[in-house]
Amino acid sequence: MKLVTLARSGNTRIGIGIDSADSILDLSIAEPRLPTRMVEFLTAGHPALTLAQAALTASPAKALIPASEVTLLAPLGPTLVTKDEVSDPHKLDLILTVNGEVSQHSNTGNTIFSIPFLIADLSQAMTLEPGDVVVVKVEKIGELVSPFTMGAE
Repeated sequence: MKLVTLARSGNTRIGIGIDSADSILDLSIAEPRLPTRMVEFLTAGHPALTLAQAALTASPAKALIPASEVTLLAPLGPTLVTKDEVSDPHKLDLILTVNGEVSQHSNTGNTIFSIPFLIADLSQAMTLEPGDVVVVKVEKIGELVSPFTMGAE
């Protein structure tokens, strides 16, 4: 399941990219009980994820939107976890595969800067809000040959 934040008709809300992201399931239509902001969704944890998965299974036609009709705002996935599922964010294994072969294997404990340091440093230049995602560059993975499939664990 690939959660996305989308903007359509001036409204920002959460959806799920489906059919290789040709369509978006608008969760505010498919399951109105779900939060419409990503931070609230992630804070709700497993119950929200369960409702979203049920909405994806049902996929009501009225909630499907062609991807060309929306603006995607930082799509993430295929997997997100909530903070209650991570005991120590500085001890997470990171594995990147390209075409099914491991290209990188490391651990968040090997980063040059700690998560608190990165947040403190970035906060000097911009306002970070709850739910913001900080993406950092990792070592070069080499030249990729198209077509390729990437996966991360």
